[in-house]
Amino acid sequence: MNPVVLFLVCALALSVAVAAVWWWVLRRAPVSQDLAESNPVGSNVTVYREQLAELERERQQGTVSEQEYLVSRDELSRRLLEDAQAESQAQQASPASPSAVHALPARGRRWLAIGLLFYMPLAGLGLYGWLGQPLALDPVALTQGEPDHAVDPAKLADMVSKLEQRLRDEPQQVEGWIMLARVQRARERFEESAQAYARALSLSANDDVAIERAEVLARGRGGFEGEPWQIIERVLKADPDQTNARLLAGSAAFSEGRYAVALTHWRHALSRLAPNAPDRAELEEAIAQAEAKLPSAQRSGAATGNAPAGGAAAPGASRSASAPRSGDQQPSVRITGQVMLAPGLASRVSPDDTVFIYATPTQGSRMPLAVVRTTVAKLPFNFVLDESSAMGPQATLAGQTQVTLRARISSTGEAMPKPGDLGVVKTPVSVGASGVSLKIEGPMP
Repeated sequence: MNPVVLFLVCALALSVAVAAVWWWVLRRAPVSQDLAESNPVGSNVTVYREQLAELERERQQGTVSEQEYLVSRDELSRRLLEDAQAESQAQQASPASPSAVHALPARGRRWLAIGLLFYMPLAGLGLYGWLGQPLALDPVALTQGEPDHAVDPAKLADMVSKLEQRLRDEPQQVEGWIMLARVQRARERFEESAQAYARALSLSANDDVAIERAEVLARGRGGFEGEPWQIIERVLKADPDQTNARLLAGSAAFSEGRYAVALTHWRHALSRLAPNAPDRAELEEAIAQAEAKLPSAQRSGAATGNAPAGGAAAPGASRSASAPRSGDQQPSVRITGQVMLAPGLASRVSPDDTVFIYATPTQGSRMPLAVVRTTVAKLPFNFVLDESSAMGPQATLAGQTQVTLRARISSTGEAMPKPGDLGVVKTPVSVGASGVSLKIEGPMP
């Protein structure tokens, strides 16, 4: 059962139980007790009358003298007067005493119980709406969530901590692992995100989740070569109409400069989208960008579907960013330069260690706009960052005037920075700059 629905059911059941107990207690209250409690002065008068009658009998029987009788009678009269005055003062100070509840007639008691039945859940919901998080009761808000860029990093870290604690208690919760993976992705913890996706997939196979994992792996490694492409190909082989796989396959092909293949995947995905789909406009814009990079002959060929359509085309061997594919248009924006390693650091790295060279916006997102990879053995390395090395059509150097350049050495081959990684940061760097020097002289700033 949905936890929100369970909470509401429990709250309603508790309210009914409390109202039932109140009703039972009120109905069981003796009327004589009600009257006595509602009129304590009258009750005292009855007691004093009995005591006076008893005193009178004792005088007639001769057990008390006339003098003792008069003294006792006066004492009883004085005590009755004092009690009456004390009760009058108490009623003036607190006119609505608790005993008034017992003086209610039977109909009043029933209405009190009914009122409590409705008042308690309404009061609880009102208090929750004032002090709590009302959106947590909205399933639509829960499914939509907040955009990654709109969530405070501290809030994301707190969400991770709570999710991890929950999954330690309930490790078979598939949705919990998926949620954890998405939060880690928003934090740009791609390795942890991929691990959480893998755990979810081990519990329940799901093509959409597998494609999300392929995207996270590509972002973490700086490219789609290897496992990300293998996941895309496997999903498309099983279901050529899998829309998310088509979209990611197009982004992968675009990032590798294979624009005709990207157009084939994106046009196929576009044909599957509803006319009012929220992603349609963005996909049409990406198609237009890919078309603009092709000569007119290639555009018509891609439009007629001459590129492979059954599955994602194999990425082939990786290439250096400084060696464009034949037939591709030269990118309109680029940054060129050289990465070198300080001689004193040669003993701290291995020739096979991966070197990531990438550009990010100077402000806001840390999502790479363009990425190339090499190894320490190839340093110094002449790099070219351009639109063909973009991770996707939505995040490229186009439209940027200045960026931040980073070069980082990873002993594990993972794109996520780790404490102690050697690297260099240079900012700001103008888009279009050439001969930029990036010298690695110590840990990443």
